[in-house]
Amino acid sequence: MITLVEGDSIDPAVVTQVKSLLSGTETALVLLDSKHTKAHVLAELNAYAPLVSKGSYIVAMDGIMEKVAGAALTQPDWAWNNPRAAALEFVKHNPDFAIEEPPLLFNESTVSERVTYWPDGYIKRVR
Repeated sequence: MITLVEGDSIDPAVVTQVKSLLSGTETALVLLDSKHTKAHVLAELNAYAPLVSKGSYIVAMDGIMEKVAGAALTQPDWAWNNPRAAALEFVKHNPDFAIEEPPLLFNESTVSERVTYWPDGYIKRVR
């Protein structure tokens, strides 16, 4: 089941609303796909990580920004100001989480290279 909650994702009222939707016994997966600055994504990670069940994920989307910095229609700061940078900093300071991509749901032998828009964005709760 997916419930849409609209608002600024790091607004304490929004975080409280999201928390109130969980019973505490459910498996929770959190997808972060709003403002893609390092500071904002790091604030989201800190706000929502406590909701993630052990063995589940919080996913910081669009870390690929780092790899496309300098291309047309990008911003110069994308090389360091992106969701991937936030994810790496978050796990550095939160030992209950690790960067760990989930297993592929299809035959890996047919894939020559794993490509994702979310490099290092799969953050698994390990404890």
